[in-house]
Amino acid sequence: MDPTITWRGDVVDHGDAAVYRGAFGPTRIHRHYAVQLVHCPQGLTISVDDEPIDVVSAVIGSGVAHGIASSGIGEFSYFAPHSQRGRRWQEYLDGRQVAAVDGPPAPSRPSGERHDLAVAIVTWVGERVAAEPDRPLRADDATAQFHLSQSAILRTLRDELAVTFSSVVKWERLCVALRLIVDGASVTEAAIGGGFFDGPHFTRACNEMLGLPPKLLDVGLVRPA
Repeated sequence: MDPTITWRGDVVDHGDAAVYRGAFGPTRIHRHYAVQLVHCPQGLTISVDDEPIDVVSAVIGSGVAHGIASSGIGEFSYFAPHSQRGRRWQEYLDGRQVAAVDGPPAPSRPSGERHDLAVAIVTWVGERVAAEPDRPLRADDATAQFHLSQSAILRTLRDELAVTFSSVVKWERLCVALRLIVDGASVTEAAIGGGFFDGPHFTRACNEMLGLPPKLLDVGLVRPA
């Protein structure tokens, strides 16, 4: 399914989460680092494993391949899975890929030292990408920072957050580029500002992680009160 409907609305950046409110349309199958909470009072259809799921509110796990198969007006929240709210929603799933939401998640369980280490690695990646988006960043760059081998860093991210180092870097670059789009940058300017090779590289990452190209994003930034 090729997306054709522009997502037109506002984004509120809460630091550990970004919330989009506005018009939405069908997307390609995609997966992203964030844990996603979706809500549409009129109902929406999510496609997972080629099966349609009709919901009003649902949570989608980090890294789950899915697509939006309907259009309407709704709210889409993207939580970093290492954040407190992201962990609570990921635990709410209890191993499921997608779950309808019928109430708030329970308080998250104690994290432990290894989980805290994974959070520290992801936080460091985000800070490095934000500070120097045009600089290549690989897992071996984190070895000196955390006094761990490359394999230990990769294993910690896999076991604690079910993510790869490269997917975290790509998500952080995408977030930088999307913020530039929101601020009025062109696709090419946003691509360069986010550390992508060029506009097509940024567009591929956007399709891969959001299911639609950046040209179908018409959003404005709302500062939280």
